[in-house]
Amino acid sequence: MLNFSVFDEKTNKPVTDLEKYLGEYAHFVIISQDLQKFVHAHPMSKEEHSEGSHDMSKMNDKKVDESKPHTHDDKTDTKGVSPSEVSAHTSFPQAGLFKVFAQFQRGGKVITVPFVVNVKAGADKAEVKEANVPAGATKITVSKNGFEPTSLNAKKGEKLTLAFYRSDAENCGGEVVFPKLKITKKLPVGETVLVEITPTESGELAFACGMDMLKGKVLVQ
Repeated sequence: MLNFSVFDEKTNKPVTDLEKYLGEYAHFVIISQDLQKFVHAHPMSKEEHSEGSHDMSKMNDKKVDESKPHTHDDKTDTKGVSPSEVSAHTSFPQAGLFKVFAQFQRGGKVITVPFVVNVKAGADKAEVKEANVPAGATKITVSKNGFEPTSLNAKKGEKLTLAFYRSDAENCGGEVVFPKLKITKKLPVGETVLVEITPTESGELAFACGMDMLKGKVLVQ
């Protein structure tokens, strides 16, 4: 967990007038010293923070093209009192130095604050439970490689049971979302989460992680 407390430089009092920039109260960019690992993270809600189940990271072994259009809602929200503390959940794929850029907006001005984090080598990862896939269900593994398989077939009017299994926390798959069906399910690491759907229309039924970075689809015939 990366926890940030935001204070006013002059009064040294907590800031409560943060404005949403590109749809969020903060943005965090983390880059490894060798410039090969990159993550763009957002703050977590209090519910997500307490549950610890929403991994906000997306580490890549390749450079990311940030020149591509951003998909956030580019609206500034200035109403009400903002939180003075924000948190992001991320996972570091290796030990070493990482540069963290925290970005906030206040009074119409975007402020970027840099930090350096020295990630120490940790202990071996704890074992996670094996996937528990019931008979007749289709297993979908969620990992740093995305959804596997990314595409599967279904028949209109027939019930389909999908068994999502998140194998590790080194991905942004903390939840799965079916926008058309208005279904959102949390995906804790090491647990099998079932999603039952009965397609009523033929065509493509898309699903994605909560960050809309990992994507998959059901092809309904």
